[in-house]
Amino acid sequence: MKNKTNFISYLFMMLSMSILFYSCKKDSTDPITPTPLETNDWNTTSFPAFKVISLYTSKTGYVYVGTDSNGIYRSTDGGSSWHSVNTGIVQLHINSITEDPSGYLFAGTSGVGIYRSTDQGASWQEVDPFSCGNADTYFIAVNSKGDIFAALNLMGWVLRSTNGGTNWTSLTVASNVFYIYSLAIDTSGKIFAGTSSGIYVSTNNGNSWTKPTTSFSTADILTLCTAANGYVWAGTYDQGMYCSSDRGITWNVTPLSAGRVNVVIYNGTTLFIGTTAQGVYSSKDNGITISTINDKLTNLNVFSLTIHAGKTL
Repeated sequence: MKNKTNFISYLFMMLSMSILFYSCKKDSTDPITPTPLETNDWNTTSFPAFKVISLYTSKTGYVYVGTDSNGIYRSTDGGSSWHSVNTGIVQLHINSITEDPSGYLFAGTSGVGIYRSTDQGASWQEVDPFSCGNADTYFIAVNSKGDIFAALNLMGWVLRSTNGGTNWTSLTVASNVFYIYSLAIDTSGKIFAGTSSGIYVSTNNGNSWTKPTTSFSTADILTLCTAANGYVWAGTYDQGMYCSSDRGITWNVTPLSAGRVNVVIYNGTTLFIGTTAQGVYSSKDNGITISTINDKLTNLNVFSLTIHAGKTL
């Protein structure tokens, strides 16, 4: 007789002091495909009571957590247990974690630049040759070719590496922009940069940038998300979320038209939006309509989200 198993997709949510997950269960006889996470409640994990800045789920299924002063933690069992993985890291304020196609991990910090791990986080080496001193690396993104882009709060720069982080080139997004908060790259290779003065776009791998005409051209763009269907979402500091259905050519305001949007992620079927003071929203129609998913969510300040791959238990 076959053992009964459950298919669980985890949506991990970062709060100011804790991590929770939101789960949707399926019977193992169903095909393991991306599933909208729309049922059940939020539940706490065993993560220590540290302030969390960033979350990332790797291709191996490991979940990485970047904290504000305790470095990086890793879970290899879907959030059941967590372990510090800070060997080689000097600056323990971790703003961003991501991965390139070879499986190398990259972590952006405040003040000390970028770290790389070639062993799933067991050890880290600083790879930022600019030694930016007090500059912060807010976000790191990787395109389909493996080129790495890092957003800084320095001179309107984005750093680019085309060889796995060994060498870097500085790219000026705009001379009148200081903060680059966020990056997103669509399936065509178009790069979107969220800055302290609206959105900038590059269609030549970051060599040059243009600013599209939008109604939010002076807004602080804290987060960006792209989808294969051509949609792009932009979360702002105090103007809610905007949406484009044509790869960033035209933009419209969404029902979330006010407040701070900290993170937007998309799993192919559902959009998830983390906000300050309003908790988490979801949308199944690319942001045309949204609804809250805050059951048993006691802290409505949500700064990061990640979707953990399906797991058979």
